[in-house]
Amino acid sequence: MIEIQANFKDVDWKRLKWMFSQGIFSFLGKVRHDVRRLGEGGYKYLKTIIPVSNLPKPHLRDSFKIRTEVIKSGVQLQIYTDVLYSWFLDLGAQIPPRSYPFGGGKYYTAKGRKFMRFRGKDGRIYYRRKVRGGVIKGIHFVDRGESWLAKNVWHYVDPTLGRYL
Repeated sequence: MIEIQANFKDVDWKRLKWMFSQGIFSFLGKVRHDVRRLGEGGYKYLKTIIPVSNLPKPHLRDSFKIRTEVIKSGVQLQIYTDVLYSWFLDLGAQIPPRSYPFGGGKYYTAKGRKFMRFRGKDGRIYYRRKVRGGVIKGIHFVDRGESWLAKNVWHYVDPTLGRYL
C-alpha cells in the first residue's frame, strides 16, 4: 500500500478546507487517476521482469490487475494476480523428484504399467515412470516492483497537490 503525506501552504490548506466544507471531493478523483497511472507504469515494469511462459494458459505476465480505492488516509493502489504459481516464481522453489504415484498430470498405461507423459523441448512426447527434480530460481518481482513504485511515485503524483486544487 502506498500512503501519501502532503504538506500544504497556508493558501492551499484554506482552499482544501473550503472544498471539504462544500462537499467538493474532486481532487481525490484526480489523485486516484494519477495513482492508477502509477500502477499501470508499475505493471509495464513487471512485464519486463517476468519471463514469457511456455505454458498454454494462464500466463503470469498478462494476469495482473490494478485496483485503486479511496480510503481514509488517502488513495490505495493494489497490483495483484490470481495465478496460483506466482509465489513460486517470485520466491523460487525446490521441486522434488517425482515418481508415478506422486506428481500431477495424466497417467497412461502401457502393458499394465502406469507412466507420466511429458512433451520435451524438442517437441517429442516422452513417457517416464520417474522424473528428476530441480530448482526454480526466484525472480523477486514483488520486491523489485515495490522499489520501482517507491522510486517513481513522484513522477506520477504531485507531492504538493498543487495540480489537483
